[in-house]
Amino acid sequence: MINFFEISPGYRLVDLPGYGYAKVSKKIKFDWNIDINKYLLNSTSLIGLIIFMDIRYIIKELDKKFLNTLNKNKMLLCIVLTKADKLSFNMIQKKIIFINKYLSIFRLKIDVIIFSSFKNIGINELKKKINCWFTLN
Repeated sequence: MINFFEISPGYRLVDLPGYGYAKVSKKIKFDWNIDINKYLLNSTSLIGLIIFMDIRYIIKELDKKFLNTLNKNKMLLCIVLTKADKLSFNMIQKKIIFINKYLSIFRLKIDVIIFSSFKNIGINELKKKINCWFTLN
């Protein structure tokens, strides 16, 4: 299911909940992948993309493929590393170093936000990022 949230007239957030983790056939996932890639690469109204990744399991094979596709255009990108409350401060720092090193191969400017809804970490940063993108247009 694709969810559209109208923030204000002409400004929407589009949510693809569970993309990559949905329990559907490989054929359906393949078809979704084609449609989503077409949208991401050809949309004239898309400002940016926020990818939510579990900080404990970042950069899976699907994530790599997705980031390689996004590297083909110069879209604004923000990666939100969720469930930060599940790791120690030191482990979070190691994950940040790892993901920044991995992301350095891309031509995109990618912001990374550490996030935990449980401990209210990163919520204000994510709000600021979204508001900033809406004011760019």
